[in-house]
Amino acid sequence: MRYSFIFPCIVGQSEISSLLLAESLVKFLRCDYELIVCVITSGRKLSQQIVRRFAELGVRIERVSLKPGVPVEMACLGSVQVPGQTVFVAADMLCTAEFSPNQYFGADFCAKSSNGGVLVHNETLWSEIYRKAGTSMPATRVVASVSRRMIPSCFDTGLFSTAESGALATAWGESWRLLMELPELTVNPAGALELALPVTLHQQGIRYNFLDERYNYPVALKPLASAREPLFCRYGQPQVLQSEQVLKQLVSDLAAASPVLSKLVLATDGWCELLKPWRLKEGQGKEGRYPGVDIKKTPCNGLITGIPRSGTSYLSTLLSKTDCSLVINEPSEVIPPLTSELIPWGVARYHREIRRKVLAGEPVPNKLKNGIPVEDTETHNAREWYTPAMASPDFLLCTKSTLPYLVRIKELRRAMPGVVIVACIRNPFDTIASWKTSFDHLREASVQAMMVGNPSDPFLSGVDHMHLTAIEQATNVSVRRALYWRYLAETIIKYRDDLVILRYEETVTEPGGAVSKIFRSSACGVDVAGLPDYAPSSVRSKRENLSEQDVFAINALCVEMALELGYPEDELMV
Repeated sequence: MRYSFIFPCIVGQSEISSLLLAESLVKFLRCDYELIVCVITSGRKLSQQIVRRFAELGVRIERVSLKPGVPVEMACLGSVQVPGQTVFVAADMLCTAEFSPNQYFGADFCAKSSNGGVLVHNETLWSEIYRKAGTSMPATRVVASVSRRMIPSCFDTGLFSTAESGALATAWGESWRLLMELPELTVNPAGALELALPVTLHQQGIRYNFLDERYNYPVALKPLASAREPLFCRYGQPQVLQSEQVLKQLVSDLAAASPVLSKLVLATDGWCELLKPWRLKEGQGKEGRYPGVDIKKTPCNGLITGIPRSGTSYLSTLLSKTDCSLVINEPSEVIPPLTSELIPWGVARYHREIRRKVLAGEPVPNKLKNGIPVEDTETHNAREWYTPAMASPDFLLCTKSTLPYLVRIKELRRAMPGVVIVACIRNPFDTIASWKTSFDHLREASVQAMMVGNPSDPFLSGVDHMHLTAIEQATNVSVRRALYWRYLAETIIKYRDDLVILRYEETVTEPGGAVSKIFRSSACGVDVAGLPDYAPSSVRSKRENLSEQDVFAINALCVEMALELGYPEDELMV
């Protein structure tokens, strides 16, 4: 079967991405195919160098006029009539591996499921849409690609295959114009386009199949480490390509084989960094590929969590004293994905973007004192911008968010394969004594005040909700604090096989050992023998702040868990 791959090129907007897509298709397609670029102009002409390069690649150029408000997908499908199977590919897509259409591409229509979103998750809107179209809503449900929620059949339009492109474009356009009359969609043409597609397929009786994520991996939303060898990646912005080492190297390889592409990339802001080497610490080398760095390896990331006031900030300071690791202390950017995403991809995206900025020499925010993360965020909690310099692109990048990470460990592992999760613990007597002179939410054990992991958190299990409700309902504050410490300790015990557990007492007296343990658990390949000498500190204690009720509650509720976490019995006698 012959396949016609159609993709847009909007002059003044997507010349580079469209040419990059064409270069990747020619490199990796393994089938009988024709490439067709739909050039959309608005008074500007496509440059002759791009026209010539398209011709060299065997790409057929079709001039397409885009009427105001009409989606690009419809303009392309409706303007180019080809026999056989048509595969539409968005301009911000990149073919990343050898590809031969399989049996799914023989269906009348096929595409990946929608990524999800506010409109897609609105069941009331779906019912209204199908009523507007004069047909009943199908009972079929699928899982949204990114949100992982159940939704009615809905597709991402970044890549799809159709047997009747002209007929589909006409019917799809009619459905889209109808849905644009709805108040929720009038201001969102792209959303209306996505929702109109399944309505069209249902009305026309078009047989369809769902493709898996390999055929349209949403790398702009989900880092590549979570992928299963994707064939196509949709990146959205060039910064995403820059932040994924595998994709950055692919662009570099494609540009090396195409002087026209290379010249365009280097001359364009936002794109030029793709062909520039990373900015590393002085004397570490400036090559595009680095000795000993496997560009296909999962990024070396870490998460620092644990029981509050157990040395997480102190550990962050230790790790940031070497040019092999960097810790961002309590970034506010990780909270929204932890509170709104079933799988918190946003935390992984934040790590990816921070790594990109550091390696590009751009400033990043952190809670600093004298240029390094603060040892105690209770006394110094303001963020500053700075530009850290690292020794290697594969440095260990950690973020610290003590309570929020602890209650989402399982999902964070899913979002960040290979991540090192460090859980800091401390003798419960010293921990609770510190809580009493710390932040209000710790002093009062106000679980409802926690941003993540409160009794109303929809992502917690029924057992978690039961424990947190019991803590909230405890009227005695000494009991409430002890119950909360126990709950957090039980969470660490539940996931201990997935954690690097560090005792505060050992971290402060043997800091070099704590740091070495973390690096040995990572895939960074750091020689721990070359780490700096860390001066030991002393174990701090405020046990004089404990009341008799505190001691009684800790003995009754916490000591059992502390023993299970490895504390010797003689250290738990007060």
